[in-house]
Amino acid sequence: MDTRVRRSLTALTVFVLAGVVAGVAWATIPDGTGTIHSCFSASDKSLRVVDTGSCAKGEAPVSWNQNAIQGLQGQQGSQGPQGDTGSQGLAGLTFGSTQNGNLFTDPVIGGGFASLTCPTGQKALEGGWNWWVLDGSTKMDQPDVESFPIGDDSWGFAVGANSTYAGEPLAITLTCVNAG
Repeated sequence: MDTRVRRSLTALTVFVLAGVVAGVAWATIPDGTGTIHSCFSASDKSLRVVDTGSCAKGEAPVSWNQNAIQGLQGQQGSQGPQGDTGSQGLAGLTFGSTQNGNLFTDPVIGGGFASLTCPTGQKALEGGWNWWVLDGSTKMDQPDVESFPIGDDSWGFAVGANSTYAGEPLAITLTCVNAG
């Protein structure tokens, strides 16, 4: 093939591709105002999205705007009929009991562990603790004390080893609820 013909074909191909790209870029859906244009065919009940004003014979143009203006709120509808009565719900939690106990820390290193358990038929809700004050002081610094559930019906209390609290008692409580 001649070089001149090859260059002409290459130039023509580039020109055609540039035209196609420009046409695709120009034909945007939706258009610049946010309007989407389409054509409806009554014979086969089809709707096809098109660029502006390009419906075929036998098609009706249809358009809508993706950036619609909020309309006014309509009037409140009338009260509907009352529905059926629902089934009975589950029973809620009711107070069961409070369990009290003591955790006596180790007399040398100060750490310790104790647990409380709810009576049969009750579940553990929350544990609490408070230091006894044996030396007459009104406030005692709090060491690392952890309070945590053990299963459904028990609560554990742990005091970290700290010789400052060696031999000090901790009052512990467990709130239990009835398991309905």
